[in-house]
Amino acid sequence: MKIVSRLLVSGALASGLVLSACFPTGNPSAEALRKATLTPNVGIEGQAILAETSLGDFVGAFGAENFEFITSGGAFVFAPAYFSKELKFFFPATTDCQAALSGVAAEAVNESFATGKGRDEFFAAYPACANARLQRIAAQGRLGQFQGQTETGIALGDSEVDVNGKDPALRSMAAMSGDEEIAAIEARMPRSMLEKPGISVWLTAAGLRKEQKGGDTFRLSVEEIVLPSNRGADYFRAPPVPATTP
Repeated sequence: MKIVSRLLVSGALASGLVLSACFPTGNPSAEALRKATLTPNVGIEGQAILAETSLGDFVGAFGAENFEFITSGGAFVFAPAYFSKELKFFFPATTDCQAALSGVAAEAVNESFATGKGRDEFFAAYPACANARLQRIAAQGRLGQFQGQTETGIALGDSEVDVNGKDPALRSMAAMSGDEEIAAIEARMPRSMLEKPGISVWLTAAGLRKEQKGGDTFRLSVEEIVLPSNRGADYFRAPPVPATTP
């Protein structure tokens, strides 16, 4: 069945209506995710595979510690979250699921995911929704509840220096464009994004600054890690090398 496009999902996440149900599941299996490794183009090996793992299988295994039902512009996204919402999983509804949920109140969906029995009844009533596939994983925050890392060892709270040392393949927009002016602007921004195929790492200032010649810049640390990157492969090609004069 056709999955809702990533563009619709991004729109829903950026500007959509988010209705939350925060109910502890008491499911110890969720602890298996606390120190998970986030691998670009894969997800979490053996537990949450991008484009493969279904919503039904996932919440059946890990419960729904916190659950958000996101709706915007005709797109529905099921988003179970864990560890004070520091680790979130996004499952866009299939077209069949969206059609089945037409006219169903969002509050009713949230209530259904509050208990294991409620989830079972929901999937029995709307079986197409159990087939929604995992399209996005996001680790974010600095509470220390999620203790996992990327395949190169980058974790929430890591400094910009740590990130550059652990994964030199991650590059900023300025690095990919080779534009010095963009690099100068980026250096003075309180938020920065580093990317490589399959992953984006967001860094924010967290209130720390440092003085440098030419003006203040921000000392950044990792606030969010997202799988996959929304960029296509062409975006990550190295910028052309300027011609040199003999």
